[in-house]
Amino acid sequence: MLEPLAEALATSGLWLIGVGALLAGIVRGFTGFGTAMVFLPFAAQVLGPFEALTALMIIDLTAPLIHVRRALREGQPGDVLRLGAGAMLAVPVGIYLLSLVHPDVFR
Repeated sequence: MLEPLAEALATSGLWLIGVGALLAGIVRGFTGFGTAMVFLPFAAQVLGPFEALTALMIIDLTAPLIHVRRALREGQPGDVLRLGAGAMLAVPVGIYLLSLVHPDVFR
Protein backbone atom coordinates (compact mmCIF):
# COMPACT_ATOMS: atom_id res chain seq x y z
CA MET A 1 0.00 0.00 0.00
CA LEU A 2 2.84 2.41 0.76
CA GLU A 3 5.12 1.23 -2.05
CA PRO A 4 4.27 4.14 -4.41
CA LEU A 5 5.03 6.63 -1.63
CA ALA A 6 8.29 4.88 -0.81
CA GLU A 7 9.27 4.92 -4.49
CA ALA A 8 8.45 8.62 -4.76
CA LEU A 9 10.49 9.49 -1.68
CA ALA A 10 13.41 7.42 -2.96
CA THR A 11 13.63 9.59 -6.09
CA SER A 12 17.11 11.04 -6.30
CA GLY A 13 16.92 14.78 -6.67
CA LEU A 14 13.74 15.12 -4.63
CA TRP A 15 15.37 18.05 -2.84
CA LEU A 16 15.75 19.79 -6.21
CA ILE A 17 12.02 19.42 -6.85
CA GLY A 18 11.35 20.80 -3.36
CA VAL A 19 13.57 23.83 -3.98
CA GLY A 20 11.85 24.42 -7.32
CA ALA A 21 8.41 24.17 -5.71
CA LEU A 22 9.43 26.58 -2.94
CA LEU A 23 10.81 29.15 -5.37
CA ALA A 24 7.79 28.74 -7.66
CA GLY A 25 5.48 29.32 -4.70
CA ILE A 26 7.34 32.49 -3.74
CA VAL A 27 7.15 33.79 -7.31
CA ARG A 28 3.46 32.97 -7.54
CA GLY A 29 2.83 34.64 -4.19
CA PHE A 30 4.42 37.88 -5.34
CA THR A 31 3.23 37.96 -8.95
CA GLY A 32 0.18 35.69 -9.15
CA PHE A 33 1.67 33.73 -12.06
CA GLY A 34 4.94 32.19 -13.21
CA THR A 35 4.76 28.90 -11.34
CA ALA A 36 5.51 26.82 -14.43
CA MET A 37 8.39 29.03 -15.56
CA VAL A 38 10.17 28.49 -12.24
CA PHE A 39 9.14 24.94 -11.30
CA LEU A 40 9.48 23.07 -14.59
CA PRO A 41 13.23 23.67 -15.15
CA PHE A 42 13.91 22.21 -11.69
CA ALA A 43 11.51 19.30 -12.10
CA ALA A 44 12.76 18.49 -15.60
CA GLN A 45 16.20 17.77 -14.16
CA VAL A 46 14.76 14.91 -12.11
CA LEU A 47 11.52 13.82 -13.77
CA GLY A 48 10.37 13.15 -17.29
CA PRO A 49 8.21 15.73 -19.09
CA PHE A 50 4.90 14.04 -18.29
CA GLU A 51 5.76 13.52 -14.63
CA ALA A 52 7.00 17.12 -14.27
CA LEU A 53 3.83 18.54 -15.82
CA THR A 54 1.66 16.25 -13.69
CA ALA A 55 3.48 17.41 -10.55
CA LEU A 56 2.94 21.02 -11.63
CA MET A 57 -0.78 20.38 -12.11
CA ILE A 58 -1.03 18.83 -8.65
CA ILE A 59 0.70 21.85 -7.13
CA ASP A 60 -1.39 24.35 -9.12
CA LEU A 61 -4.66 22.64 -8.24
CA THR A 62 -4.08 21.99 -4.55
CA ALA A 63 -2.33 25.22 -3.52
CA PRO A 64 -5.37 27.52 -4.04
CA LEU A 65 -7.77 25.18 -2.19
CA ILE A 66 -7.25 27.10 1.06
CA HIS A 67 -8.93 30.12 -0.57
CA VAL A 68 -12.12 28.36 -1.71
CA ARG A 69 -14.11 28.99 1.47
CA ARG A 70 -13.27 32.70 1.42
CA ALA A 71 -14.02 32.94 -2.31
CA LEU A 72 -17.43 31.35 -1.77
CA ARG A 73 -18.17 33.73 1.10
CA GLU A 74 -16.84 36.99 -0.35
CA GLY A 75 -17.03 36.39 -4.09
CA GLN A 76 -19.68 35.15 -6.47
CA PRO A 77 -20.47 31.61 -5.27
CA GLY A 78 -22.06 30.60 -8.57
CA ASP A 79 -18.96 31.60 -10.51
CA VAL A 80 -16.64 29.87 -8.05
CA LEU A 81 -18.65 26.65 -8.23
CA ARG A 82 -18.81 26.73 -12.05
CA LEU A 83 -15.07 27.27 -12.32
CA GLY A 84 -14.36 24.52 -9.80
CA ALA A 85 -16.70 22.07 -11.51
CA GLY A 86 -15.16 22.85 -14.89
CA ALA A 87 -11.67 22.31 -13.55
CA MET A 88 -12.63 19.03 -11.88
CA LEU A 89 -14.04 17.76 -15.16
CA ALA A 90 -11.50 19.14 -17.63
CA VAL A 91 -8.15 18.78 -15.84
CA PRO A 92 -8.22 14.96 -15.60
CA VAL A 93 -9.15 14.78 -19.29
CA GLY A 94 -6.30 17.15 -20.14
CA ILE A 95 -3.79 15.14 -18.13
CA TYR A 96 -4.97 11.95 -19.81
CA LEU A 97 -4.57 13.55 -23.25
CA LEU A 98 -1.15 14.78 -22.18
CA SER A 99 -0.16 11.22 -21.35
CA LEU A 100 -0.87 10.24 -24.96
CA VAL A 101 1.62 12.77 -26.38
CA HIS A 102 5.13 11.51 -27.10
CA PRO A 103 7.72 13.00 -24.67
CA ASP A 104 9.85 14.36 -27.53
CA VAL A 105 7.09 16.88 -28.26
CA PHE A 106 7.89 18.61 -24.96
CA ARG A 107 11.62 18.97 -25.62
